[in-house]
Amino acid sequence: PEVQAFLLATSVLGRFCADLCRAVTEQPDAGRLLRLVDEANLFLVPLDDEATWFRYHGLFAELLRDELDRRHPGAARSLRRRAAAWFADRHDARGAVLQLSAAGDLGEAFSMVNADPYDAGWGALIGTDWSRVFPPGWVADDPVRMLHFGALLGRNGQLGEATRWLDRAAAELAGYPEGHPARGVLLSAQAMWHGV
Repeated sequence: PEVQAFLLATSVLGRFCADLCRAVTEQPDAGRLLRLVDEANLFLVPLDDEATWFRYHGLFAELLRDELDRRHPGAARSLRRRAAAWFADRHDARGAVLQLSAAGDLGEAFSMVNADPYDAGWGALIGTDWSRVFPPGWVADDPVRMLHFGALLGRNGQLGEATRWLDRAAAELAGYPEGHPARGVLLSAQAMWHGV
């Protein structure tokens, strides 16, 4: 039962180490449990030569997540939030954002990814397929969100897609009054974009 609980709790993690497992499961002996899983050949795949980072085989992870949802409905969200906090504490913005979005906390994930492009952890965000993280319908619900999403795509090198989102946001904001704060965000985004 102890190993089963560990497997279910860690199934929400795409990749993990003993310390991350400890934070997510809140079990001080998570390292020992991880070794037990490894020794039992329970579909654990090492991701580095030192066997520090692991992931579960894809189908096994999917089975575990389904079982977690069946046994403990709603538990995945709090487990993912613990993982996001662990990643954020280590300035791993990508890990934190992916866990927050998977937990359904799109607004918090979006704020984090747009907070400070000069933060040390931001470089790890480059190359991420943001349209898979933030659904286009969700982005399109708010013109300011569209502006930030366009800027995010631009920083990621997706200039054509970024331009489409910025143009779409500009069209939405055209009817806003001159002094509206969203218009200021638009001008700022356009100035940045012309600079690019």
